[in-house]
Amino acid sequence: MKAVNLSSYPRLQGETDDSPRIARAVADAPEGQLYIPADRYYLASPIIITNKCSIEMQELTVLEAVKEMDFVLTWDGLSEDVETRTAQSRNCFLKGGTIDAKGFASCLHLTNYWHFTLRDMSLLNGKKYGLRVGHDPGGVEIIANNLYFQCTQGGLAGNIALSTNHTDSHYTDIIVVDYTIGVEDLSGGSNRYTRVHVWVGAVRDYVPNSICYVLKGKTEDEGEILLVDCYADTGTIGFDIYTHVRILGCAYYNNYDWIGLDDVLCIRNNTTKPVLIADSFFTKTSPKATFYKGVPGERVTFRDNIFRGGLTY
Repeated sequence: MKAVNLSSYPRLQGETDDSPRIARAVADAPEGQLYIPADRYYLASPIIITNKCSIEMQELTVLEAVKEMDFVLTWDGLSEDVETRTAQSRNCFLKGGTIDAKGFASCLHLTNYWHFTLRDMSLLNGKKYGLRVGHDPGGVEIIANNLYFQCTQGGLAGNIALSTNHTDSHYTDIIVVDYTIGVEDLSGGSNRYTRVHVWVGAVRDYVPNSICYVLKGKTEDEGEILLVDCYADTGTIGFDIYTHVRILGCAYYNNYDWIGLDDVLCIRNNTTKPVLIADSFFTKTSPKATFYKGVPGERVTFRDNIFRGGLTY
């Protein structure tokens, strides 16, 4: 394995952006590591990693899109059989810095990984996605920690901060500001979310049709999602459920005085599969707020929840 520093790869004559120099550095570090020092790097074409090169960016590093593309950065480990994976192809990572898509692109696509670490990164102004995990052949077991998603510009309504259809991953200590959908889990296969805070309102484009958490499985029978200490803050729908889900120690709150959003719904349950909602806190702040709509009956368990502001089930 080889470690390289982007400072050793200057722009060549005739290059007007930083995409080519980053691509050269990645190519020189297969199954190794690229370090990108603090600076603002302008990208007119996408960075696509297919050689299992990991990247560490300094905290003040920014990768900024300046032209339209699908994703600013794609990390694709390429599909392999488990038996043939080398130790070096496991435990790859992306750490640090900021990807600012500027509305030209989605920020980050991660797929075909095997025990992957993603941490300490900001994903800004994604055209369709901040982070898209999967939507291709495979990938298991991400440890994602300390991620920050935000749209600071308008015109991107309908976008999604974090979308995954892969399984067995942990998403911890994440903040989402002003994406239309905060978390979209399309797999539901043993994904765990802890201390995730989703809210909208600083840029009003994202308030209509906003959903904090969309929780699905590939089928109703395959899903199994756990949310612990997660916060749905000022979305039209807080938790939108389509499969087996446990929501423990979570909360919904609508900042009605500031945003003026009404006719909100804390929980929409679209499944007949078992759902547990326990030890959580739900607040009514607007006239038309509703706690729950969906499937009634013994398959839905509400236990030890707290209601405030006249909200009732």
